[in-house]
Amino acid sequence: MNDTVFRYAADYNCLLMSLWLMDILIEELNLIKKALILYLYIIYRCNDAFILLFIQKQVKAYLYFGITHSFLSFPIHY
Repeated sequence: MNDTVFRYAADYNCLLMSLWLMDILIEELNLIKKALILYLYIIYRCNDAFILLFIQKQVKAYLYFGITHSFLSFPIHY
């Protein structure tokens, strides 16, 4: 009986972690989408190469941080 209880607890734990990760990824994707729309709008409106290069680096840094942060901050439930 104890094995069954532990198995169900582990399944429930995995379900909670999966839902939490999915929620974070959806939130990150919405923020990334907004950042890319803003980036495209600025490209459309701005002809200054230095500003465009700066924004491009910022978007890349945000994408890298957002993706790695989502996976590295994965909760561990005991």
